[in-house]
Amino acid sequence: MKKLLTIQTELLRTKILFLRKKNFCHHIKMLRKEKKTRTRVYKRPTIF
Repeated sequence: MKKLLTIQTELLRTKILFLRKKNFCHHIKMLRKEKKTRTRVYKRPTIF
């Protein structure tokens, strides 16, 4: 039972890390887009 639990937590951890990484990449892409179109920056401030 304990082993199964640890496996699940590991999976969850990797999942969270992966999601964070994905999110971060997406965020950077959005920032780059906003640099190209300046008007968007004034409409919505970027929260890093």
